[in-house]
Amino acid sequence: MTLAANREIALTTGIFLNLNLAFVLNQDLRVLLAALTMGLLGVMLVYAGKKKHLYLWVQFIVFFGTIIIVVSCYYAQHLVVTSQTLMSAVIMVLINLVSLQISLKVFQPKMEEVQNGIYTGLLKENYPLVQSIRRFSELDYSHAVRVSNLCGECAHLLGLDEELCRAAGFYYRIGRMEGEPYIENGVLLAENVCFPEDLIQILREYNGELTVISSKESAIVHMVDRVVTKLDLLDKKTFSTNWNQDMVIYQTLNENSSTGIYDESGLSMNQFLKIRDFLVKGENLF
Repeated sequence: MTLAANREIALTTGIFLNLNLAFVLNQDLRVLLAALTMGLLGVMLVYAGKKKHLYLWVQFIVFFGTIIIVVSCYYAQHLVVTSQTLMSAVIMVLINLVSLQISLKVFQPKMEEVQNGIYTGLLKENYPLVQSIRRFSELDYSHAVRVSNLCGECAHLLGLDEELCRAAGFYYRIGRMEGEPYIENGVLLAENVCFPEDLIQILREYNGELTVISSKESAIVHMVDRVVTKLDLLDKKTFSTNWNQDMVIYQTLNENSSTGIYDESGLSMNQFLKIRDFLVKGENLF
């Protein structure tokens, strides 16, 4: 459910089902706590496992986390740890690792196909929110289209989620339509219209102000938005030569990078330089 819906729905459903099971089977409180803890751990790890640079850490935590939860809860209930308990913990570890592999290697690609169709639908001209942004401000709409297209090109260049970046680029400043506080209101609007969780997370990480930028896609959207915003603020006459425009792009991106804003995103220096060079040489922004 973490893959198909979002963390909140998955966690709420897991708690509900575990409470029902504990009531029907008259389980001990410690058993219920173990089940709830396992559910919470599972939701967190499946979500983290979608980020490829965290996958090995996820497997590591699944292995030791399962053993610790099973053994500690059994000990709290019986004040002893038996070889049978350890064997049960190992079996559960294997089950969890296999389940994780199936979830991330089999189901996730299928969910990504479905989500890509959703992202495409969110950018259609007749989508109500697209029309609302256009009615709100032609300048904001033009900015959103520009950022969306560039984000998609950058994501394609790095082999990342192109459709997610296009959608996030388009809706990155959606909070402006709702007024202050921009980020909170933008996220609330996105949640009310049931945007996918990955898209909402990028909106939540707008400019790294409230939440750290945590993915490569989020870093791309931030980089492109900063560049386009800076160029929008400057008059075309300012750029008497391409050299002036190139310098603005270099300066904008280098200043952002020097603050460490992309440190938690997983974006490598080589990938950062590829995006920077593309924005300078591969696309006429005016």
